Amino acid sequence: MKIARTIAHFGIGLGFLVVWGVGFAQPSLQRLWARAGFPNAPQQTAISPDGQIVAIAGRSATVPLVRMRDGLVERELRMPDFEPASTVAFSADGTLLAVGTTFGSVWIIRVSDGMPLQVVYPHAFAATSVAFSRDGQYLVSAAGTVQLTRLSDGALVRTLAFGMSKVAFSPNGNRLLTVGMPESIVWSFPDCTVQLRLPMTNQPFSYGLAAAFSPNEQTLASSYYSPRELRFWDAQNGNLLISAAYPYDPSYLQDLRFTPDGTRIVSAHENAILVWDAATATIRHQIPIAALSLEMSPNGGTFVTTNRFFTRLWDLESLTSINELSSFVERIEDITYTPSGNALVSASREYLRVWDAHNGGLLAGVWAGSPIGTLAVSPVDESLIAVGGRTSGMGLYNWRTRQWVNKWSTSSQPRQMEFSPNGNLLAVAMGTIALFQRLDTNTRFSVSRSDAVLGVRWVDDQRCLILDAVGNLVLWNVSQNRQERALRYIGTARELTLTSRRHLALVNMTDRLELVRVPELTPLRTLAGAPANILSAQLTPNGQYAIAGDAGGRIIVWRTSDGAIVLQDDREIGAQSSVAINRVSVSPRGDYLAYTRSDANLITVRNPFPPTDVNGNGCVDDADLLVVLFTFGSSISDGDVNGDGVVDDADLLQVLFDFGTNCR
Repeated sequence: MKIARTIAHFGIGLGFLVVWGVGFAQPSLQRLWARAGFPNAPQQTAISPDGQIVAIAGRSATVPLVRMRDGLVERELRMPDFEPASTVAFSADGTLLAVGTTFGSVWIIRVSDGMPLQVVYPHAFAATSVAFSRDGQYLVSAAGTVQLTRLSDGALVRTLAFGMSKVAFSPNGNRLLTVGMPESIVWSFPDCTVQLRLPMTNQPFSYGLAAAFSPNEQTLASSYYSPRELRFWDAQNGNLLISAAYPYDPSYLQDLRFTPDGTRIVSAHENAILVWDAATATIRHQIPIAALSLEMSPNGGTFVTTNRFFTRLWDLESLTSINELSSFVERIEDITYTPSGNALVSASREYLRVWDAHNGGLLAGVWAGSPIGTLAVSPVDESLIAVGGRTSGMGLYNWRTRQWVNKWSTSSQPRQMEFSPNGNLLAVAMGTIALFQRLDTNTRFSVSRSDAVLGVRWVDDQRCLILDAVGNLVLWNVSQNRQERALRYIGTARELTLTSRRHLALVNMTDRLELVRVPELTPLRTLAGAPANILSAQLTPNGQYAIAGDAGGRIIVWRTSDGAIVLQDDREIGAQSSVAINRVSVSPRGDYLAYTRSDANLITVRNPFPPTDVNGNGCVDDADLLVVLFTFGSSISDGDVNGDGVVDDADLLQVLFDFGTNCR
């Protein structure tokens, strides 16, 4: 009766579906959201004139355009010839972005589609600052020398100065400011005659670090290497109006901006952000956060800072951080979904972050104090995250209470971790042992192996799989401390994963994947054909697909029933001169996939092979609906779409909801 009522409610005619059938469409990865990162520290930012987008240059071959409202990547601009971006600036109308590179070139890129329109080569060294004239006809750039380039034909018009690191136009665009050594110069524009030469100091080798015009262009603020002072000048005659030393010695003032109303100045320092009263040169507020560059939004309500680890958006009135616009540097070591699938946890350098899996919002973050190498989430209380150090040590963190529950020392680096299904034990692969930490009694024991232990995965509360570096897979009875079964593969093992139902295991042998039925340890199939070494792989919850990332930047999907590659997505190739997919994670329901690039970008996509594709033919169609109907009321895994142990109305509704996915 329940089946009939459900089918009748949705008006499904099975005969119609079977007769007409459904065709297949080429599956693809549909991006949900992405968070920006860089292989090196972010250098500079530029805010679009409408205040909606932030472009970030981080000595990377991609320039992410990040939305101010939510911190997600709107799109990436990929640099031709993989030239690393060192500085960025929007045109006055926001349609173009100038990107200076470490090669000394400056690319003009159309923002709407990322199309490179023009390139000029004004410098022999890395560009440190670029700016469009207000009419968009000229480009000024600095790389020691300051060059004026006409964009209509790319011709170098004039070399303006030497020893300069920063350039900026006045608010109305009729004056140009160059900052550097031995003096800061104000030029009239476009004739480029010198209006002012601001005196520096009496000390030799001192040079300007930052300078900015007030909104009414009557005042100019500047900072110097020595003495460490903020100085205010009359922008018409160059007279010194007032100066004030700043604290945090020996921290230098790296960048500064006036607020749009001209009443305050925000300055970026190596270990602080300061807010000044522009009339009295007194410090109003101090934020003990490092900042190396700074940009003020056009409406003045927010500002953006960068430092060695991230790019942040700040509220000017409350002086609180609103969002992270870039969150990762160097690489992301590990990612995993929480058991509910509502959150995604990432580890990068010393930072642990928890993201909303659906919209990419930052839920929590903590500085761990030392680099993190691996992590795991408790299946019983998903607020508990186990963290393994990149060199040694491990801890237990509650991200909802923002507290460390416990920390333990270890003799070597934890490589993989997992909680037992009941949450009482934590298994850790490290050195040549599998370590088992009892969380209730805070005691531990270990199982020694001859070779390095790379993977640990629980089959149930009593038994755990252990994988070593040479391909030995062992089923260990933890309660009895004995080996039950063993399986040997030839080659170099990398990692071990199981389905969420714990009925299939996947052994990553670097050049191939091996599918194993557990707990019997019966070899089922070899999944081969990856063009490059497989760095990370996971099974979908129902075990019908294996999803992997390789060293060549591809996402590869195998159908486990026959070992066929059903998707090979190479969209990330070209993000850098050499890019890899170093981590993948499948959500518990199997509907989402998260992966990380080797340039420290985090990306989530829809799984093109959802769990509602019950028979694994690549299309959610009448055949999948029939499987659920014929197994209705049973515990047969084929029809248990949501993995709750029973085939019921919830599974049927999911198939109906996804009906037609990847079909045509």
